[in-house]
Amino acid sequence: NKSERNKFRIEVQKQVLERDNYTCQLCGKKGGDLQVDHIQSWVDYVELRFDINNCRTLCSKCHYKITFGREMPPKIKKWGHNLNNRREVGDIFLQ
Repeated sequence: NKSERNKFRIEVQKQVLERDNYTCQLCGKKGGDLQVDHIQSWVDYVELRFDINNCRTLCSKCHYKITFGREMPPKIKKWGHNLNNRREVGDIFLQ
């Protein structure tokens, strides 16, 4: 699964971010701590993992809310899958 996630980051993530103009598709925030969200889950829809139409750009707060159904608690400063694998490009943090 780690190799699949690496493949996703290399092959799909940048395409989704560029398509969405580095803007959260829920709240409209541009730049910052952005993540690529799978609309149909990575685990349950294996056949859609690399389909950019099943992905959208979200800020970490919106991604947290979609994932857990509640606002991100103030004590959490950074959240996201593969947090240790993030890299910074300008003022944008990418997974």
